[in-house]
Amino acid sequence: MDDGTTVDVTITDMTNPCVFFNAAQFGIGVTGLELPNPDGSLTGPPGMEKRLAELRLKASHLMGWTSMTAEQSLNSTMPFAVSITAPADYTSMTGSTVKAADVDLVARWYASDGHIGMHTAAPGSGSTCLGAAVAVPGTIPNQALAQGPLKSGKGGDLTFGHPSGEFTLHTEPNLDNDPNKISYRHSPSPDVARHLRRHRLRQGKPRGARQVGGSGRVHGLVVLHARRHHQHPEVAHRSEDQQHPCARHRPGRRGQLRADSHGTAEFLTSALTQRPK
Repeated sequence: MDDGTTVDVTITDMTNPCVFFNAAQFGIGVTGLELPNPDGSLTGPPGMEKRLAELRLKASHLMGWTSMTAEQSLNSTMPFAVSITAPADYTSMTGSTVKAADVDLVARWYASDGHIGMHTAAPGSGSTCLGAAVAVPGTIPNQALAQGPLKSGKGGDLTFGHPSGEFTLHTEPNLDNDPNKISYRHSPSPDVARHLRRHRLRQGKPRGARQVGGSGRVHGLVVLHARRHHQHPEVAHRSEDQQHPCARHRPGRRGQLRADSHGTAEFLTSALTQRPK
């Protein structure tokens, strides 16, 4: 970061790109248990919005959006910045108590629309992306898990706390020594995302998968081929379908969505570090 500190991140692109970071490492007093105002505006420590803006911009450059400016980043919803912290007790926005014993981790999603705010619950696309990342050993979300099948890469149920309560999803990866070959037997799509996708597929012919980026390592990043193509936000005048063509999906067992035989997620894992001159 510009102040010389380091924030380790895992950038995962499944449905929508998310930049996962450890809340405690983020600094400035962030705990990962912050709650937004009812309108989604931040209530966190002083300097939080500025630091989140810097994190999102640097992550966007790591993703290949190298021409993105700070102003463009503030007017772009993507990527989500997602804080991850270990299970803890807290009171949700609805007044319910989220107990550490009932969740595997706690997550908060931050996006921007002229200013950075926090999602008041858990976005469907962001939850899907979290489920993809948490299933892979070594990622920031995976590091927050207790020992068990999900942490070891065997898959399973993930229950996480969000500002309005809890959410559970199921994910099963096909791990490989080559990170470019990681795919999913069951992709972690929550019901709302699955229904939206089915509706879209009924309305028109599904588009084929498109690959993003290259394989191998770029600037220390492990790059996997993505199922979904994300263009620079400067093409915002195009329709959502034009910006983010949908890959073909079909229902899997237990009502879960699963990607076809080409399906993988894109993982970019790096530390955002810029030492002062």
